Amino acid sequence: MAASRKLAGTLRSVQARDALTSAKILIFDGKKSVNQMLYDRQEEWRRSTIQSKRPWMGFQDDSFLEHYGHWIADYWKKFNQYKDTDKDRVRMFSQENPRTPKLSPEADELARGRREIKPLPSGYSFSASVWIVGEYLVLLRTRSEPHYALQIRDQVLANNLAEVFNFMWSLAKGSPAPA
Repeated sequence: MAASRKLAGTLRSVQARDALTSAKILIFDGKKSVNQMLYDRQEEWRRSTIQSKRPWMGFQDDSFLEHYGHWIADYWKKFNQYKDTDKDRVRMFSQENPRTPKLSPEADELARGRREIKPLPSGYSFSASVWIVGEYLVLLRTRSEPHYALQIRDQVLANNLAEVFNFMWSLAKGSPAPA
């Protein structure tokens, strides 16, 4: 009887701990770690984005292209071979900055029109990239050293932030209202 009470207490503490960590936050510190995260997490992010039936959306800081632009071309190369490639879409705001290197023509060609980038409406400013990828929120600080990324897995937070970016998208010049 005492053993069963001890087991029940242990199970209750495990359940309580799981309730506290259900959002699952991961932190990646330094260029090497951020780069590795991009490649390690991309399949999970893509799957979650497709399941959400929303595009990969948010804001991409111009410094991200300077440091990790190669990853974007690699992403499209890898996933263009998948049967559900037509569901893989990106809708991102970015800052217009003459210093920022243009994404390679190869990446644009690989995306085949599934990647929409608009300048951030004037008066708005972000200091880091913010992505909503399905049930994930990813924050990437790449403007200064050390680079870091934060990934939060939380369906409610991702859904609400997606609504904010959908609203901004609808206000951006030449944008149709969100579907």
